[in-house]
Amino acid sequence: MFALKINGSSMSRVIPPNSIAVFAKDACIKNGDVVAVLIDGQDAAIKRYQETSLDVTFSPDSYDPAYQPIIFPKTGEQDFRILGKMILFQGGEELNI
Repeated sequence: MFALKINGSSMSRVIPPNSIAVFAKDACIKNGDVVAVLIDGQDAAIKRYQETSLDVTFSPDSYDPAYQPIIFPKTGEQDFRILGKMILFQGGEELNI
């Protein structure tokens, strides 16, 4: 398991900014799960996972419509690595951080 501090608001409908989210590295990932994912070798992003026969999509769940899904067609480059599945989070205000 590992924990990440949530910066930004791309998942604000699910996880308030400044929360701490805990992830399980070896959990079975299913469609609709919230995952930590490394995209293009950048910082970890927290997104909702969806896989079809055509693509893998990492979607925001935000009140801000400016956030858009990140889609990886299965026939193209797959430059992402799922780090873990979110199993719980604690709001930042409750943690006094």
